[in-house]
Amino acid sequence: MDPCAPGTSNRIALFSRYTPGEWVESNHNNYKQSNCSRHNAEKLREDTSRLIQDKAQLTRKVQNDTSNNIGERVQDISFWKSELDHELDQIIMETHALSQVKKRVEKALEETDAHLQMVQECLYHREKRIGIDLVHDEVETQLLERGIERATTQLANNRAAQHELERDLCDKCAAYWIDDKAHQLKNTSDGISYYCGIEQVNATISTPDSWLKYTEDNILRSQCERAASARLRDELEKLLAATSEELWKQFNNVNLAFTHRIFEIGDAKKKLQMHLSK
Repeated sequence: MDPCAPGTSNRIALFSRYTPGEWVESNHNNYKQSNCSRHNAEKLREDTSRLIQDKAQLTRKVQNDTSNNIGERVQDISFWKSELDHELDQIIMETHALSQVKKRVEKALEETDAHLQMVQECLYHREKRIGIDLVHDEVETQLLERGIERATTQLANNRAAQHELERDLCDKCAAYWIDDKAHQLKNTSDGISYYCGIEQVNATISTPDSWLKYTEDNILRSQCERAASARLRDELEKLLAATSEELWKQFNNVNLAFTHRIFEIGDAKKKLQMHLSK
């Protein structure tokens, strides 16, 4: 049938599904639904914007706190690095000083051996004459040898403490470089990326307390070794002074004894010659 034929539109209108009221109501419902969706979208947008602002503010706060914490950490590392530098210089100086004293004691022992050999040679040639006291006895020789042994042991302790200080200082330099570089990073710095798992820290390696205690123990150990080394140096200096004084004293006594003995022998010889001339 031709749709344009007369009576076709009337038949279509008779079979319409909606009334004008239903059409108005449908439009009204669509408007309400659209308005509700728009309201919810605006509310979600406002909530999202507020959440973004809150998170941005929290991020800035955390970033500032982290930056301050890293700054304080850099200062702490710098302080203990300076303390380690100072203590390392002190232990090196003390080790050098003790090494010099040890060399002097060794030289004194060698000179004592030379004096002892000279006295033994002299006594050998005077076996049948009235003997004189030894210039240097066995007790003083043992004292010098014991001083060398103690100096050797103390030097080993000093070098062990120095090694720990050097290793700790090396670690502090590496940590200082890392934290100082991290402290200087900005949001616009190059090479900034997010790395998964970087926030997972191995707590078994070190803690702030154990980190601090490790350095304090190393410095305390070095200070104790330096104090012991200084006391030993003082004892060795006194031993060297006493030995030198005793050597000179015995040297003068021997010379006086020889002079007196030579005078007695010369006097006896003159008396014998005078007696024989009669």
